[in-house]
Amino acid sequence: MSSDQTKTELIEQIKSLRTDLLALLEKLAETRLTRPTTRQGWTLRHEICWLVAADEELRQRLEIVAGNITEEPLWRRLRGVAMHKAQELRMAALCEQLDISGRSLSASLKAHFEHLDDPTIQSAIQSHNADGTRAINTLRTELTN
Repeated sequence: MSSDQTKTELIEQIKSLRTDLLALLEKLAETRLTRPTTRQGWTLRHEICWLVAADEELRQRLEIVAGNITEEPLWRRLRGVAMHKAQELRMAALCEQLDISGRSLSASLKAHFEHLDDPTIQSAIQSHNADGTRAINTLRTELTN
């Protein structure tokens, strides 16, 4: 990634994915969150909660690259704690948490704009977008069934 325009487009893509996800969740009955997905042992709720964890991981990675955190966290624990907190939420609170987490991530991406070229950040963003797209596709499939 080389231009500021490309970086800005990347931030907008992440925001757009979150907006699309929240719009789909508004159409989903809460009871359907327990439906299994293509990931073995995962439900729709797991898929959604994973995005909260992915937001936190990407924020932490940005802080590391910026030099604000000197020790890498235990990534598995960080994701597990974030997912666990979101797992217990009812639909309205889960949607609110996704919105807050997404806004916080967008702010962090803007604050660390100069670090978006870093290969570690690039990899984390690609993974984050793939997870968001996967969740959206899973929800679309669920809503058509």
